[in-house]
Amino acid sequence: MRDVSARFKYSEREFHKAARRSSSDDSENKPPLATANAAQGVNEEPVQPDSCPSRELIHSHIRRYYRDVDTKATTDWEVVSARIRRDLAPYTVLKLGGFSLGDACTRLLSDVLAHGASKLRTLDLGFNRLTDQGATQLAEALETNASLESLYLSGNEIGPAGARALAQVLIKNTHLHSLHLSGNNIGEEGARFLADGVAGNTALRALYLGTNGIGTAGMQSLATALTQNNSLEELTLGQNKVGSEGVRHLASAFATGHVALSTLELGKNGVDQEGAIALARSLCGVNRLQNLYMDHNPLGDVGASAFGALLAQNTELRVLDLSYTQMSLLGLRELSVSTMEVHVRKVISDIAKLPFNADEYETLQAYYLGGRCSTGSNGCSDWGIDDVTGEPTPCPACQSSRLARYRRTMVSL
Repeated sequence: MRDVSARFKYSEREFHKAARRSSSDDSENKPPLATANAAQGVNEEPVQPDSCPSRELIHSHIRRYYRDVDTKATTDWEVVSARIRRDLAPYTVLKLGGFSLGDACTRLLSDVLAHGASKLRTLDLGFNRLTDQGATQLAEALETNASLESLYLSGNEIGPAGARALAQVLIKNTHLHSLHLSGNNIGEEGARFLADGVAGNTALRALYLGTNGIGTAGMQSLATALTQNNSLEELTLGQNKVGSEGVRHLASAFATGHVALSTLELGKNGVDQEGAIALARSLCGVNRLQNLYMDHNPLGDVGASAFGALLAQNTELRVLDLSYTQMSLLGLRELSVSTMEVHVRKVISDIAKLPFNADEYETLQAYYLGGRCSTGSNGCSDWGIDDVTGEPTPCPACQSSRLARYRRTMVSL
């Protein structure tokens, strides 16, 4: 079996999300106690949590189900299907990620989703060796499903054909809010198909497309789709091949003022200073972006300066990740000077996390992005640097300094 995990690595943010899902107990996989008792036809005391089925038990049932399908006559399919629907009816969340179920499981689960009585809201099929066939079966079921809100298909083997099937259902389905497709083989062609789906969709809130080989052409299609979509709030494109040319297409989309995104991840996409300049300039206009992740791109000090100019004008952005972007203290200073008079925000930098020597550390203390003092509803703008000593000057209102705020900020990172 191909080691998918060796090819696909979660971004830090996706990793923590996945870790929280997998480290939690199996209570999400359990039916409500009242529902469980009703299904068993008993009038005893509420069923204890440990008596409810776990992920492993659900997995074994699904294995048994599609073994039955393979061995029994086709006339028995309705019987097996009815049993599956009955067994899974109480559940709203199924976490089956990492079980290597293959496409055979999608026929069973698709039948559950297509049935009008399904209550499933979240279905996790990540890292299950699903191909285009499995994605197509799920897509067909989603055409009539009205319950599923989150679908996790990351780390599979879905290509352009599977992406096309999912894109077509996005146009019809008005209930799916989150679609995870990171770590597949969608490529440029698949990105173009998904762009068509996004353009015609009114319900999707989050789309994860990291590590899919998406380049300039795919980014151009997605950028055009973003100007036609008013619902998508989060787009993850980390670890692709978008490059600066692809980011220019994205910048053109933002320049229209019709992009609804509040979170955008472009980490590790080969974006240089030219791409940074184009994106930063476009974000000076009207937009809703609050979280921008540009980590692991060779932006350099010129790119940092461009984002510094953005921060001086933009009042929406709250989180800007510029870690591991080949930025020196000069670039960090450009960010700091540009933002001394604006609202408090969080800027992530590898320099801030790794002060290699005392001289750099002291310089960082003087120039670290601190924003305004938190005193009062509007804050104050009296922080500064003493011209003679070079030390941070305290705020007259609260007697705090940018240095003190720096230390508090470092603790929170």
